[in-house]
Amino acid sequence: MFKPKLKHILNFLIMFFVTNLFVESQLVTHAFQLNSIYSSSETNDTLNDRKEYFTKNKSNNSSSEFTKEGIANFNYGVTIINHGWQLSGLSDPFEWMIPMAEAIRTRAGEARILRYDKGSGIFAELPNYDQQGEVILLFDWITESDNPTEGFSEAAADALFAALLLGEQNNDFILENFHFIGHSRGCSVNSETVERLLSIGIEVDHVTNLDPHDWGAFTFSDDYDVNPDSLVIDLPSSRSPNRGIVSWEGVGWIDSYWQETGFAGRSVYGSYSLQLQNIGHSNVHEWYLGTIDNVSGENSWFADPYPDRNESGFNYSKFGSLTRPAEWGTRQPLIFTFENDGIINGNFDRGPTNNFDEYPGWSDHGGGGDGQFVDNKLILDQNDISREHNRFYIPELAGKLKFLLNISTAENGTPPSVDNLQVSIKTNKTNGGYDLLLAEYTNSESEKWIEIDVSNYGNSIGTILFELGDGGGNGINSQVEIDNVSLVLDNELLVDISIMLEGVYSGDTMRTTLSDSEILVLSQPYNTLPWNYEGDESVSVIPSGVVDWVLVELRDKNDSNIIHGTRAGFLLSTGKIVDLDGTSGLSFLLPEDDYFISVIHRNHLSVMSANPVVITSQ
Repeated sequence: MFKPKLKHILNFLIMFFVTNLFVESQLVTHAFQLNSIYSSSETNDTLNDRKEYFTKNKSNNSSSEFTKEGIANFNYGVTIINHGWQLSGLSDPFEWMIPMAEAIRTRAGEARILRYDKGSGIFAELPNYDQQGEVILLFDWITESDNPTEGFSEAAADALFAALLLGEQNNDFILENFHFIGHSRGCSVNSETVERLLSIGIEVDHVTNLDPHDWGAFTFSDDYDVNPDSLVIDLPSSRSPNRGIVSWEGVGWIDSYWQETGFAGRSVYGSYSLQLQNIGHSNVHEWYLGTIDNVSGENSWFADPYPDRNESGFNYSKFGSLTRPAEWGTRQPLIFTFENDGIINGNFDRGPTNNFDEYPGWSDHGGGGDGQFVDNKLILDQNDISREHNRFYIPELAGKLKFLLNISTAENGTPPSVDNLQVSIKTNKTNGGYDLLLAEYTNSESEKWIEIDVSNYGNSIGTILFELGDGGGNGINSQVEIDNVSLVLDNELLVDISIMLEGVYSGDTMRTTLSDSEILVLSQPYNTLPWNYEGDESVSVIPSGVVDWVLVELRDKNDSNIIHGTRAGFLLSTGKIVDLDGTSGLSFLLPEDDYFISVIHRNHLSVMSANPVVITSQ
């Protein structure tokens, strides 16, 4: 059955809008912070292992190998060039990306140029270039870049992140001395990729934003969704909240170049920002090319009072000689965690709903299937039996895959002659095949949390497949709903806390009036003033025995003003504070140590332990 796609419905309107915009603009082309996924003993070893890789040197008659040859005179590394929004069939961004890569190759002396292949998730070598030197990677997310619904830019970033790590694991290149170059909406993809790299301890030297654009052509097509609503960067005020493209703490240097015609760009707080002449949105990457090859672009673009070709742009890179100027504003601390964002769109709240085939995180880069998103859940039934997640990085310390399963329509019968939900994994550790992780029979209507051990797949790149199997050979006769798919890391600290609230205290327990009356909110309520907590904890059903939501903080043992981790959880009538499943202790992704424990409730005074408490992962 044909299922209309939202982007197809809008294509005519977008084409009309963009065609007129091209004429006008003279466009010529088109939680808590996780510092590392490794334990302290693993981090140095992992980073040192990277130093053993060098530029790739191969001949037509020999197998691939790495050598130091060629890197003595240059500080070679990885340059990534990323395009922005592309209306399918209108233009090819590689018409400007490849000339830019070739110009960088000339400046570097020698370089390999590779293009991303969405089918395999690897960067494939383009012929007729060098076999060593700078590694220049061209990322391709053309198909989904023109989808106006939320989520696709962050899903592309997650796929790029996975592709980079896969390239290093395949010994294709070494992840160091990065320079990210992005244009338009591609700056959002780069920003999210950089944040992920920094979160696992991979350094990024340089990020360049070319006419960065994160607010969309329409009010519903912005990239603000890549970060929590609580992140608001006030400047520039004309584009607040400015959270689609962020200057993260840890990047060596960030520069941004923008103009104000048509698809206007913007300055980026926390970067060196230079406003150019109003030369048109796509001419900004042509301007940057002029600072690489010293030829491209109109001479007027570089006339006084604007910098000359050799006095700006690429000349601040590792292959230039200019001193990098001071940045404007401050950087933002990392927000990404593998628990909250390791499975992109695992709560199915982004993208179109009801009878569409393209969903962010579940449609490109190895993902797909016919399972549908309905009411922020993944629905599998006789008409839509499977859905696979895009390729993603499974961190070293991944312990479990966790999700909420609701068997909404059961099949009468006795196992094994009934339908079953099958969960399978395919990674670069499974030799191209799938490993079956779970087969859950669907002969009884129920809702429950499922946790599957994935610890054997840590530090790999893979996909997760959800599929209904026909155990009885009589077709699919059940329906399941899947929600809140996430990763649980093995080094979680489990906090066992009990408190009593005076206002609801009754005898030896507390009253559960809010949950009994079904007026307790399903999402944590501490995302507003005065708490401004950024966590996305939510449930579809409040567990039994819940009094209210509480907020728990782990604070530094030497300075209780320093907060290392924050989680929202449920307070039970017994006084015990538990995770979203209603039984487990609250978990924190932090090293084992002594912490002050602070508990916050929205209608009571906060309390904190008198002394630091020893907290372990046991």
